[in-house]
Amino acid sequence: MILKTYSRVLTPNMDAALAVLGELVGAEPDLRVRFRRFDIAFTGGFCVLSGPQEAMDRYRGTVGPVIVDDLDETRETVLRHGAELTMPPFEGPAGMVFLARHPDNVEYEYLQFTPELGEAVLGGEHTP
Repeated sequence: MILKTYSRVLTPNMDAALAVLGELVGAEPDLRVRFRRFDIAFTGGFCVLSGPQEAMDRYRGTVGPVIVDDLDETRETVLRHGAELTMPPFEGPAGMVFLARHPDNVEYEYLQFTPELGEAVLGGEHTP
């Protein structure tokens, strides 16, 4: 089940992006971390990525992240419908993630939040 979707923002300046978005959403980020070559922040309905241009290029044109309640079940469902995994499941700071290209050639990022982040963003009702 899909619990939430985010609009991805790719920016060369995380602080500048968060200054505006933070005021617009009226809150501090739910998560702000450094992971591999990226600075990542979740704020309101936005997932903000900042990093080297070539690293961010990998995510241009992808949809998501799409937050799901069960990553394994989601993977089985999209594969059953003809999707192809373009990035196998891996653990990131927000939880378990995979990317899949659907039969219509659209690539999605699926994410199952860690219990702590799920609680903070979604409340206890939808945490694993």
